[in-house]
Amino acid sequence: MDPSYATGASKMLKDRKRQREEKRYNRQLRALSNLLPGSKAELDEVLVVENATKYIKHLEERVDSLERRLDSTTGEEDEQSSVVLSEDTKSDSDSDSSLPQILVYISLRDVIISIQCKNHKNIIWETISEVEKQQLSVISFNTMSFGRAELVINILAKIKEGALINANDLRNDMRLMILKLTKD
Repeated sequence: MDPSYATGASKMLKDRKRQREEKRYNRQLRALSNLLPGSKAELDEVLVVENATKYIKHLEERVDSLERRLDSTTGEEDEQSSVVLSEDTKSDSDSDSSLPQILVYISLRDVIISIQCKNHKNIIWETISEVEKQQLSVISFNTMSFGRAELVINILAKIKEGALINANDLRNDMRLMILKLTKD
């Protein structure tokens, strides 16, 4: 066998392997470029790597920011819920029995509202309307009669994106709406 033939074949195999690797590299570079926001299918390696690095740093900062926000709101929400619970667990002798009893539980993006009040025309629809005004999306609700004139309303809702809900404010707004409706 001719030694020049073996060298040529070996060189050709190395060249094909290099071309395959180059194509694979270019596909990966294009894919990376396409993942970056506002980036066109660029093949300038340095620019793509710089943009990817900046974008990763931006995402890391965003994650840190969201984690700090989540940590701070979770603590506040737990505190708010406990305040609401302690106000509502007073005995009937401590409060006016005609006032509605309202419990508000907030956990991350979920809200549970439980209301016990006098049954009144349109109170269910007005309650749901008030909940939606508070930047909440109603997931489910149920009502039960309690005695002859009492009504229990339970609402499960999600906090809309970007909205910040305070349990005490929500409870007070619901109380005012019910009092206004039952006085008319």
